[in-house]
Amino acid sequence: MSIRVSIVVPVYNAGPYLDACVESIRRQSLSADVVQAIFVDDGSTDGSGRRADRLAATLSNASVTHTPNSGWPGRPRNIGLDEAVGEYVVFLDQDDWLGDEALERLCETADRTRADVVVGREVGHGRGVPRELFRRNVDHATLDRHPLLRLLTPHKLFRRSLLESHGIRFPEGRRRFEDHVFVLRAYFAAHRIAILADYPCYHWVARTAGDNASDQYADPHDYYRALRDVLDVVEANTEPGPRRDRMIAHWYRRRCLDRLRGARWLDAPSGHDLEVFDAIRELAAQRVGPGVDDELPLSHRLRSFAVRQETPELVTQLARAEQGARARIRVRAVDLEGQRLRIRLSATMLDAASEPMRFVRDDQGRLLWSPPATISPGAIPAELLDATADVERTTVSIVVRREDRTLEHDAVATAEPVLADREGALKLSIDARADIDLRTVAAGRALGAGRWELLVDLETCGWRSVQRLPAARQRGTRRWLGLEVVAGGDSAPTVRLTTSGATMPDGRPVRRRSGRHPIERLVPRSVLGRLPIGLRRAGKRILLRLPGARR
Repeated sequence: MSIRVSIVVPVYNAGPYLDACVESIRRQSLSADVVQAIFVDDGSTDGSGRRADRLAATLSNASVTHTPNSGWPGRPRNIGLDEAVGEYVVFLDQDDWLGDEALERLCETADRTRADVVVGREVGHGRGVPRELFRRNVDHATLDRHPLLRLLTPHKLFRRSLLESHGIRFPEGRRRFEDHVFVLRAYFAAHRIAILADYPCYHWVARTAGDNASDQYADPHDYYRALRDVLDVVEANTEPGPRRDRMIAHWYRRRCLDRLRGARWLDAPSGHDLEVFDAIRELAAQRVGPGVDDELPLSHRLRSFAVRQETPELVTQLARAEQGARARIRVRAVDLEGQRLRIRLSATMLDAASEPMRFVRDDQGRLLWSPPATISPGAIPAELLDATADVERTTVSIVVRREDRTLEHDAVATAEPVLADREGALKLSIDARADIDLRTVAAGRALGAGRWELLVDLETCGWRSVQRLPAARQRGTRRWLGLEVVAGGDSAPTVRLTTSGATMPDGRPVRRRSGRHPIERLVPRSVLGRLPIGLRRAGKRILLRLPGARR
């Protein structure tokens, strides 16, 4: 009987985590006779190689290859790929596991759609996974119409003949982004890509940083030299123009500019922050054309401007202005009829001083962001503050998240930006309505039994806020709305609205502490936000930075 799918598992000091990985292979609904399991021990020093030998002996069609340590997963994956004989290949990391029907469903999807790559739904355990990629099954996904770049892990099903005919392998050695290079090359070479969203195929687990190579401290210049390898793949497969710019903007935004925002920048070790800034500036000058900035939201365009102008001081000012930015949510109405949930809410995006983001209209009718006083007047040209298109592209989703936080689904809401005059400036609020069919919200399927949290995911101008959907506030506490799904046997499940919130042992609500430092209780945030000082909490300490200080 021919092998349908080969599973490649690189192993290095896996310890007991390998047990759950192997057990998930054993539980597969696809017949074991057509599954090949390949474990490649990359010079483990904790006995994981012997553990792999012992566990592999309990599987049919399993083998273990031992190789000197390479320090990174690229080489063991390539060794496993060279040994694979299956029609398809799946890469599984040693501390993750597969859903019981994952291989059967992935192979069926590839057979039915004739796809060369199938992106099975990933579930993050302590990791974020892009929900928008898994809203529904897609038989023919493309890089232009679907957010495939948001998840470039190799935890997918690949047609082995595609990899062989195009010579697609992982970069070897201590190379970051080796998975991005591999998956991106496969995406460009594939005749068809499919998305399997309605079944949790891959469980992706975050472990404590330690031996995991991707968690090691990275020199910024080495990090961004590795990112150039990814951009090489993009440039080799696209023509200059908007399409290439949109793709490069993905990495420039998420791997470069996001490192210059909020606490990630302000709390960076002294000296390391400027190394990161310098490495990003060098990359932008060499590989990021001006057209890429047009593909960025407002907040990222401003940081890109600071990078290109070589002004880390402006990066610091922007980080202070945005740190802690969040949305204030007010629920206007909630209605649950059977399995149809209707929500109406309003949201206001607040800045670091808990003041509404403010805008003004210029003589041309453009909507300009009005930076807070903490940003030096004139530091940003007026044309770069144009937020007209960004505000119109505001998005709101209602997220349905399982209470154990292992699975999320979201439903896009209708968002309408509203501008109200306030003290000579315009305050932006968003009215949103969601009509959610709970029978299909889980990528075309109904929610499973259990308790589910409801969250609001709002993004405007590059500022994003994700928080629980509030219920009516009670004195001294805040409660949140959720759902309870009760299996109904042969009939449709029963869905009920629930509220949750911490209480004392005697039933009294827990009063929320303000979380403010004493100086913040003496001086209002609205006033502090306008003073020429930097205010930042660090545990029980309050850090004040005086004018003229670099950070």
